Amino acid sequence: MAESSVGGNPILTVNSRLARYLLYKHSIQQRKNNKEVWETPKIIDLKSWLKAKWVESFPNRFILSDLQSIKIWETIIESSPDCTKTHTGDDTNSPWNLLNQHSAALNAAKAYRLVKEYKLTIKPGPEPLTEEADLFIKWMEEYKKILNKYQAIDPADLIDEVRQKMEENHIPVPEMIELSGYEKITPQLKTWLDFLEDQKTQVVLCPDPENERDTELKVIAQGKDVKLYKFNDYKGEIINCARWVRSIFKKDKTIGIIVPELEYYRQTLHKELSSNLAPLSIFPWEEVELPFDISLGTPLADEPMIQVALEIVSIPKDGISVDTFLHISKSQHLFSGRSNINAIGELESILRDKHLTIIDLGSLNSFFHTESAPELNDLINCLITLSKSIDTQLPSNWAKVFAQTLKNIGWAYQPEKKYSSREFQCLNTWNECLDDLASLDSFCGKLSRDKAAKELRRIALEKLFQVKTKEQPIKVL
Repeated sequence: MAESSVGGNPILTVNSRLARYLLYKHSIQQRKNNKEVWETPKIIDLKSWLKAKWVESFPNRFILSDLQSIKIWETIIESSPDCTKTHTGDDTNSPWNLLNQHSAALNAAKAYRLVKEYKLTIKPGPEPLTEEADLFIKWMEEYKKILNKYQAIDPADLIDEVRQKMEENHIPVPEMIELSGYEKITPQLKTWLDFLEDQKTQVVLCPDPENERDTELKVIAQGKDVKLYKFNDYKGEIINCARWVRSIFKKDKTIGIIVPELEYYRQTLHKELSSNLAPLSIFPWEEVELPFDISLGTPLADEPMIQVALEIVSIPKDGISVDTFLHISKSQHLFSGRSNINAIGELESILRDKHLTIIDLGSLNSFFHTESAPELNDLINCLITLSKSIDTQLPSNWAKVFAQTLKNIGWAYQPEKKYSSREFQCLNTWNECLDDLASLDSFCGKLSRDKAAKELRRIALEKLFQVKTKEQPIKVL
């Protein structure tokens, strides 16, 4: 059976960023054609399209989130007899002791995805496998058992499951699809594309990875004004790059900056481009639109409003650092930081004069007049209540507790203020983190508040925050 092509045939992209860009380019073209209204084309990343088709088929199994998958791998590794820590004096006997099980889980999940994408078969042959390979096979078999137990499927298996549903006529086969942005077709993807072609689906690859294209720099540079420069360090390279962009940047001109290992360059490059192209952006109160996009997001936990939220939910039970308490209480994201700044300043002077580094929350009320700073008093009482939470609860319950606590002290709640787009997006992404925490009920069971806060912090650290803005003429990729 063939899927209706109402609204055009789907264009399936390698990632969501490319999908947004193609939609943007389509809109620009329609405006150039003097159109005021047009039908939105079906442009979506392949993973999202597969998920949508799976959900529409009324499946009896759900798709694991990446977080749930990692948590299962962690559980397998933690309970693996081969990885159990055994100590004799100061020595650890097991050769498989893992200092960072979370990192091992990330690598195991990545290995599982590669096994699926390249249709690899890991079985003992004439030559024995390495001990690492044998151990991974054990983990993978246990992982499959857990997937069956929970009636779940791993994201890496989704394309195979969708193909199976298409074979069984539970998911309609499209008449035509176009794949955009793929430089490589994995064996798993090729199996699906071959199936579609057998079903008379027209498959278009743009570009086609099978076509031989010589992309060597010397070939690209023929007949073009290309110059090569050498710099002593990466900061000099970044500064000169920003100055070069400023010297050639003109309205309606598109500039691309390709940066290998962008995560190491991102912060400094953002600073230099901002100072060269939008100098006023150095002032926090100036809402200046930057003329560039950086494709790589930053950890959500690095956002100031999220930093203070994580400090609050992670409040220790036996005493808090004076610096941490002052950072929380002075935050403009809370009632106290907006209303009791003078009282907090006086309290800080007292604490500094006493040379305190750690303080018990219960003793703070003795250092200031609670009647003159009610919001600060409410903050301290909420922190005390949260720090004394010694019961264990499901992650979903802790997510509710954390959200309610933050609401009670005025975090991200300021009726008189008009929030920026960045702040709204930051808050929405934080809510996604709370949802992620709540999704771990079946995989973690009941947790202490301390462990729940650590899980939430890890989620926020691994959740990349990319502010969605309109397409900019300068792109850092």
